[in-house]
Amino acid sequence: PLTAEVRADLHDMARQTWRYFEHMVTAEHHHLPPDNHQRLPHAQTAARTSPTNIGMYLLAVLCARRCGFIGRQEMLQRIGATLDTLDRLPRHRGHFFNWYDTQTLAVLSPAYLSTVDSGNLSAALVAVAGALRDLDDAACDAAAQAALQRSQAQLAVARRANLLPYLEPMVAEIDEVQRRLHALDDATTLDGEPPPAAEQALWLLMDHLRTVRSLTQDDEPAADDRLALAARAEQLAWAADYRWLYDPRRELLHIGALLDNVSGEERLDINHYDMLCSEARLASLVAIAKGDLPARHWARLKRPTFAQGADVGMQSWSGSMFEYLMPTLLVDEPAGSLLHAATQVAVAMQREQGNEWQLPWGVSESAHAERDASLAYQYGPQGAPALALQRTPANERVIAPYASMLALQIAPWQAWHNLRRLEKDGARDRFGFIEALDHTASRQQSGTTQRRVATFMAHHQGMSLLALTN
Repeated sequence: PLTAEVRADLHDMARQTWRYFEHMVTAEHHHLPPDNHQRLPHAQTAARTSPTNIGMYLLAVLCARRCGFIGRQEMLQRIGATLDTLDRLPRHRGHFFNWYDTQTLAVLSPAYLSTVDSGNLSAALVAVAGALRDLDDAACDAAAQAALQRSQAQLAVARRANLLPYLEPMVAEIDEVQRRLHALDDATTLDGEPPPAAEQALWLLMDHLRTVRSLTQDDEPAADDRLALAARAEQLAWAADYRWLYDPRRELLHIGALLDNVSGEERLDINHYDMLCSEARLASLVAIAKGDLPARHWARLKRPTFAQGADVGMQSWSGSMFEYLMPTLLVDEPAGSLLHAATQVAVAMQREQGNEWQLPWGVSESAHAERDASLAYQYGPQGAPALALQRTPANERVIAPYASMLALQIAPWQAWHNLRRLEKDGARDRFGFIEALDHTASRQQSGTTQRRVATFMAHHQGMSLLALTN
């Protein structure tokens, strides 16, 4: 079992991770999570979102409530505001499109519908509905009091170290703290660096004040519309028609479909999801549970197994932690099952790969240090070659902290130690952990062996917070 000290550190990681959604999901973005926020070389927020981002944000709101970061009314307001926006978004056969502009709510071209994204959102909405019905308010309120006691103790330490000059934590105003944080945001280098102690103290104060303000809302009488919100979430979850995306001849789901905005013509992708160790298994489970797909579809998913000592492993397409562990955030894969064994072996082999590289472990699809013309980091598949059916470039060395967050579900002690190692290497930042540390030789600058990929991806932030809360 994890010690109290380790649990407290994981709690702090969760609070920092929640900051992304707390600061980025605003009325300007119609209460939708922007896809990513890149800090360097200048702050830029991608004003687009996907069904997976939305599902992970809604789950993050519930996690924030369960961890004691927000009160009951803020939880309901956030979920209600996002569901209101979802009701306004264009859909096709019940599916949300793959990308929307968060400021105009327009569907971004091409008008593509992604099977895996639809499955992720449907599964998340089902989980949201269940949590709204079952969440224990007393446990959440107790967690909130514990969170405030911890932040008060940390602020007392910061005051003694003179890290909060001219600010009295118990009477400080949120706007003043926000102003100081904005002023600090301007001083950055090309690859940036973790926030100094004085800035960390300001963020801690901001967290404390926001939680106090959120809990204060619960003192006012208000309608408890959890059951109504749960019903709305469930209705959206089951609205998607997966029969349309199913290939009855191959008994597999198409990867997605393209819709011609002018003619309305539907073009199903010629490729299929055919692997069991894939993030797409959530879509398969949802579609079978809904009755859109026959149960035999599950048996059609490939299971390329291999022996790893006395254990049985299973290959995925790219060998990423995402493929193995993202679905386990929402689905219980019991001990003794092939999927459970495969996830155990995948984490063990990723740890071995880190040892071989003499680096922290944890490889998964992520952004890396290459940039486009707008200086935005580029995104690509990353995985452990020994786990992958697809050939992966042998010289890629991109370590994604969210992979270790996912691994907390399988090997919590080892994952925590790895996160601390990543923190020492500069991966912990204002909104939890940054996207990646890129050790790929071809992407290094003169004299460096590591590049900080100083961006935050909404879906990876949501997965991390969900894993920490689980």
